[in-house]
Amino acid sequence: MAELGSSLASPFRDPAWPARTLVGAALEILPVLFVAPLIVRLLHGGYRLRSREAALLGIAALVALLSRWIEIGYLRRRALADLAGADNVLPRWDRFRSDLAEGFKLSLVTLGLFLPAVGTATALALTAAALGAARLAWVPVVVVMPVLALLTLLYLPAALLTAIATGDLGAAFAAGNVLRFIERWPSRYALAFVITLMALLLAQLGFVLLCIGVFATRFLANCIGVHAFASAYRDARGPVEPGRSAP
Repeated sequence: MAELGSSLASPFRDPAWPARTLVGAALEILPVLFVAPLIVRLLHGGYRLRSREAALLGIAALVALLSRWIEIGYLRRRALADLAGADNVLPRWDRFRSDLAEGFKLSLVTLGLFLPAVGTATALALTAAALGAARLAWVPVVVVMPVLALLTLLYLPAALLTAIATGDLGAAFAAGNVLRFIERWPSRYALAFVITLMALLLAQLGFVLLCIGVFATRFLANCIGVHAFASAYRDARGPVEPGRSAP
């Protein structure tokens, strides 16, 4: 219970948390502002997707990706602070360019980690179709891929933290080292998932604040989740100096 309370309160220990939360919320809401006019038109009756609307959707998608990469890069710095033992620090929003670059790299790592699940299910579906069992080709996609995706999701936080702690993106794919971290303290790792899910659930209370409050609470939930997993990693391996492999 102490770890649960500590993680849920972690973003609020930084005196500057309101201002830094507002920036995170702005990144969350920015893509929505681009598509809001289209949503309003949709609610007032259907419309045909003209070139102008299509361009706006494209811009919104690009802004969403850039915003997400910046936020991931920021959360990486938050993880590094937690790994070093600075639990009460929300980093300043002063490295947008580097956050964008690092967030993009971590997104590629995440995509790479999910590729085996997608590739395995696709290969099984194509094999079933090639063997004349086309009616069963959907089974790997509906049954096998969700199971593999869930396993990847359970592996993902430890893999990303290993990459962040060592400064080596390839370390996320070294399954032996990553799994050893999980095996070293499985209860704390499981608790980190519980804390993250609770934070995301509580984040929905942001809808009470004219709906837009959910963007701020969702950003805070992400910070809480990062703290929970980084603390578990640090306790299992000791404080980590950025860019160096933990003992």
